[in-house]
Order: sequence, then C-alpha cells, then structure tokens
Amino acid sequence: VFSQNGVRTSTFRASKTFLKHAPQRDTAMSYALPQSPSSYSNHAYVRKRISEEGSDSYQYSEVIFDGNERHERKRRISKREYELYLRDADPERSPVEQA
Repeated sequence: VFSQNGVRTSTFRASKTFLKHAPQRDTAMSYALPQSPSSYSNHAYVRKRISEEGSDSYQYSEVIFDGNERHERKRRISKREYELYLRDADPERSPVEQA
C-alpha cells in the first residue's frame, strides 16, 4: 500500500538489551539515577536499529512506574555510548530481537 502511493519504506532489524541497573526516581520524580536493581516496574535498556541500507541508530530508554503511572524516557545515543551501556547488560535477561 505504501509503495503504491509513493511512500518510501525501509526494512530494519532491532535488538533491545536490558541493563542490570534501572533508573531510580526521587520522591518528586525530578531526576533519575541508574542505581537500583532492574525490575519489571523500573528498568532500562539500549536498542540498536539496523537498516538494510547499512545505517545504524542507537537509543537509551528508561521505564519507571511510580505506582500510578508508567513513565518512559528515551534518547538517541552514539555507538560509543551504546557499547559502554552494553557493559551493564543484565545476564539474566535475554536480548530481544525485533524484525
């Protein structure tokens, strides 16, 4: 449908790696510190997106549940930052491959 209407598309793969340390908010939720063990409610991960054209992009994400709401913060990171975050990969959680 997209191609028939002149919309360019691209195919990509993504890999999501969960980190051992999760963001921790203060009571006012004004900032995050990655110092508590990762859990379902509070976790962080890095994502690598690989396109067929050969351009990769990287993202760091934090997910925080404060009891009432789920908060998510994402930001693009460099390849170097991505590789540094991988040092903190959670060995108990398998990377998630997305296509």
